[in-house]
Amino acid sequence: MNRPVAALAPFLPDGSMLLSHEDSSHPQELYRLGKDNTFTQITHNANDQLQHAVLPKSQLVTYKSFDG
Repeated sequence: MNRPVAALAPFLPDGSMLLSHEDSSHPQELYRLGKDNTFTQITHNANDQLQHAVLPKSQLVTYKSFDG
């Protein structure tokens, strides 16, 4: 999921934008999107041991209940 971090004012004083990225195989990280469209990673929340591990994609699993 990609989204601006601050709902009302995601822009920083220099005109860049603060963004958040997360998905099922990576922890949430913050990035700065500069006015020149360059990304700079601000946080490094990934566990060092899992940083380079290839994790499986998540999948939705459902089971039929005994009561319908």
